[in-house]
Amino acid sequence: MKKRFSPWKYRLVFSWTLTFTLSVLITGCWDYHELDEESIISMFAYDITPSNLLQASAYLQKPIQNSGNSDNGGGKSDKPEILQSTGTSMYEAIKNMSMYSPNQLAFHHHIITILSEKFARSDNFGDGLERITRVGGTRRRGLFAVTSGNAVDVLRLKLPLVDNLAQGLYSLTEASAEQQFSLKVDLNDVLYDLTTTGIEPIVPRIVLKPNKLQRNGKLEVKLFGCGAFRGTHLVGWLSGTETRGVLWLRHKTGHAILRFPWKDGNMIVQTEEIKVKIIPPKRITRINKRLLFQIQTQWKGKIVMYTGHRILSIQDIPSIKKGIDNHIKLILERSIKRAQTLHTDVIGFGNTLYCAYPSLYRQHYLDDWDTVYFPKITYSIQVKAKVHSIGLTNHYPEDGR
Repeated sequence: MKKRFSPWKYRLVFSWTLTFTLSVLITGCWDYHELDEESIISMFAYDITPSNLLQASAYLQKPIQNSGNSDNGGGKSDKPEILQSTGTSMYEAIKNMSMYSPNQLAFHHHIITILSEKFARSDNFGDGLERITRVGGTRRRGLFAVTSGNAVDVLRLKLPLVDNLAQGLYSLTEASAEQQFSLKVDLNDVLYDLTTTGIEPIVPRIVLKPNKLQRNGKLEVKLFGCGAFRGTHLVGWLSGTETRGVLWLRHKTGHAILRFPWKDGNMIVQTEEIKVKIIPPKRITRINKRLLFQIQTQWKGKIVMYTGHRILSIQDIPSIKKGIDNHIKLILERSIKRAQTLHTDVIGFGNTLYCAYPSLYRQHYLDDWDTVYFPKITYSIQVKAKVHSIGLTNHYPEDGR
């Protein structure tokens, strides 16, 4: 009897044939870009002119050109250029910018967007976010920052030992976020805070000031503190210490250096891990009653330096832990009070309440949480510090006893 060829073998042979045919035919990149035909934008800056027009400034990074005569063998990039244009809206300003560029504007290498304070306080930031999320080729991991002066001034800076300003600012952002005096925020982070119930966005702040050590009037730049938003509008600033407390309350850990007075000097400790948990009220009996939240904090780190004349011993550890507890508690209280003063819940107390009582929050707290209820909340803070490597602090008498 003759054997029949099973149907599954037909399908297997067909799939193999199709895969081999496609691998032969599709051998190129359908979405490639010619860098010489594009104006590569690595940074954007948005300002508002005195005539209330929106000014868009683009930092154009030219591609590296190969040159056999260069010392490093790979050639070097041409000097970056700043392209500016104005319009009644962000879309119009960027559209007008394309009229001054012989090449097509490319957004796929965009690293950071800088907003001026005047721009961030207006309605343009919300309109700009809508445009950014709709434009093709925009990187969702592009960073955001805000400055109190003109945003275009940041594009004219020259950082020491850095040729690429955009990469230099990116590295400064990471370093500041590590010490938790500032933070690292991209487009996804901003959109998450805007679409999450009970929490408002924060954006790192770029501070420009004259360098006192140089007489040529050059500006120095640092990322310190952040701008607090209510929705898409900037409402105020948080200092570096207040930003650190907000990051802790947002469950962001880092390796912050803490300095506080202890005995006859200053104790300096390094954070290795910090965990903060916000516990919502157990029971809500009246809507107008002040809500009581509990904040439980666990800190772990090590002693770095003590500037006093006292010789540390193992018996000093409980006192040092108490000093760390009080210092962290002071930072958290200062951060919460500042956010309450600005009437914007950048910490997420509202989100904690919403997760515990979703129906109640939507019915009674949703519309007026930032301006009415959040400034009146009360809280209790418990901090528990753990210091390890305490063997380095032991003091042994000279006689060895």
